[in-house]
Amino acid sequence: YGFELFGNGTKRHVPPQKTKAEAVKAVQRELRNLTLNYLEWQINEVAIRVIKPDACVGKGGRSFIQASKAWVIVSPNTNANCAFSACVLSINRDTYRWLLEKGERRLIERSADLKRYVNPSNKKRTHVDDLQDIADYKKTEIVLYNNVFHKIRMFEPSGEIGKKDSRKLNRRPIEIQLKENHFVALLRRAEVNEPWEAEVVVEEPESESKVIQVKRKRFFRPYDGKFVAWDLECTGRDLGRRGCVPDLTYLDRLKVGCHIYVCIS
Repeated sequence: YGFELFGNGTKRHVPPQKTKAEAVKAVQRELRNLTLNYLEWQINEVAIRVIKPDACVGKGGRSFIQASKAWVIVSPNTNANCAFSACVLSINRDTYRWLLEKGERRLIERSADLKRYVNPSNKKRTHVDDLQDIADYKKTEIVLYNNVFHKIRMFEPSGEIGKKDSRKLNRRPIEIQLKENHFVALLRRAEVNEPWEAEVVVEEPESESKVIQVKRKRFFRPYDGKFVAWDLECTGRDLGRRGCVPDLTYLDRLKVGCHIYVCIS
């Protein structure tokens, strides 16, 4: 539930909330903010927006792994004619792999042919109601599933309604899924002769590696009894000026214990 507040020639948007009580609290917070930021803000109209979830979107159901045990799930690589492509795959389920070869070129051609024969009202994008036209043209029932593989709608051919069971064609239904505005073909594994096989994770055997200690030879030069350090930036020879370091001949005369030269600046 959300609100739109109209006043003073402007509109204030209150973000939607899950419940009515939370929406009322959100409006109260917005009104407090208006009184703090504006000396006068008159509300002329209030619009209430109610967002309803799409009925095609489910919240629970079979997982993808469970559905994969019953169907081979094939998603056409197309955005324009995905509903027609999914129906073509389901109708030609025995040769669906042949349709997917060569970059799905055969599938694209047959989907375009089916769309031309059905002649839907909306040529740019497929609507759910267009599935009824496909069912009427192919004289085959279409079963539509949502994103969690729940059956949400069935499209029976108009010519088959009211017929006796002995007079019906009784063709294998076209099963497709609508997921995120994209139609996917659901092919029964028993009909395409592709039994489900669980993915087997092969673990690599542990290698019997040995820890080899790296031995490094250390070569030390013999100690020559000298240790000298000087500042390369100070090269002055004037001993009376501060900040200048005496030359090495003078340092040699200032040798003290531990063979450390002391620099006096």
